[in-house]
Amino acid sequence: MNKELDQKLCEDFPEIFRDRHGNMQTTAMCWGFTCADGWEPLIRATCRQIMSPISRKREHIKHIESMLAQEDKSSWCEWTHATYTKDNIEATKAKLDELLTTVPVAVQVKEKLGGLRFYVHGGTDRDHQIIRNAESLSYYVCEECSVMAGVVTYHIGWIRTLCPACADKNYGTEAADFRNKTGEWAE
Repeated sequence: MNKELDQKLCEDFPEIFRDRHGNMQTTAMCWGFTCADGWEPLIRATCRQIMSPISRKREHIKHIESMLAQEDKSSWCEWTHATYTKDNIEATKAKLDELLTTVPVAVQVKEKLGGLRFYVHGGTDRDHQIIRNAESLSYYVCEECSVMAGVVTYHIGWIRTLCPACADKNYGTEAADFRNKTGEWAE
């Protein structure tokens, strides 16, 4: 994956990719994302789904803080006074800290046998299901350009998942010769 996309993923999801530049003895993320650019949107969507409970808690904290910052609280009802307190912020921050301990940390994100592999340490069953879904979906997404129409698995010494346009661009008229030998989708 190109440097800019790599950097943007790490900036947008620092909890998941916190070992991006870690020691090679503890993580393979030190080599970056070893897949083509076309799967970046799939990786981004996966990370967004994993982080959605945390994002909601962060938004909740911002909302409580903005409500507490209001100067005129005379229009607040009893429920509002009970809800928007410093204690509620502290409780929500504690829940956020607890959620942050469950965030999976990426160990390796790569292409293998024509599919995305997203290996992590930690995480919940929900997180692992999200990752499995993304890995399954990767066989239907062109690894070069993200197109989902007409994607085929090619056996070109290296198994590639490509749309017809990228296959032609990379391998020309020979691309059809490299399509899965049985003419069916590769498993």
